[in-house]
Amino acid sequence: MGLSERKEREKQARKESIFEAARRVFQEKGYQLTSMSKIAEEAELSKATIYLYFKNKDDLFLSMTTEPLKKLKKEFEKIAKMDNNPEEKIFMLSRAFVKHWGRNRVDYQLGDTFITTYNRQYETHRSLFNKINEPLEEILNIGIRILKDGIKTGSFKNEIDPEKVMLIGWRTLVGLLQIVNFVDISKKEGAFTNEILDLAIMIIFDGIKKRA
Repeated sequence: MGLSERKEREKQARKESIFEAARRVFQEKGYQLTSMSKIAEEAELSKATIYLYFKNKDDLFLSMTTEPLKKLKKEFEKIAKMDNNPEEKIFMLSRAFVKHWGRNRVDYQLGDTFITTYNRQYETHRSLFNKINEPLEEILNIGIRILKDGIKTGSFKNEIDPEKVMLIGWRTLVGLLQIVNFVDISKKEGAFTNEILDLAIMIIFDGIKKRA
């Protein structure tokens, strides 16, 4: 391993340790009451060290909550390019999101809480709100395009609204994941968990399929 590669790995490890500390503080105190000083204290680092990696609290929170979304977007894009039919792709997107949630549960919950709490009516948080919401909208748009393709090919009903269907599907899965304990979903997938998820996905999308 070269010197530059080792330094990069050390940088990423330090960044992740800061994220871990930030997650604990944000979960305990919420976004508004969290400060860089408290994150530094939790991470057992100086505040100056934290600022070497992040400009401010907004920058740290944005990086922490959008990195998982950006990774999920890449996974969605791969699925969208596959040769599977639209119905299969929608199911694959749903399962990919569930697995991804299991690996990044806290970050998703923090971002989702911020979006639902500090919405567009809060002028002071509008910029951060838009930046967090941007990759989410890009993800939803991938699903919307697949739904539109499904309408064209006759897989889905002509009268459905792809944007509303995708939003309902996303929010339903988020709600289900917040209710049921999926902490270890990235490590193991029990039959019971799979049955619940498959049933939820079936209920969401069964109504939009075009009948013969």
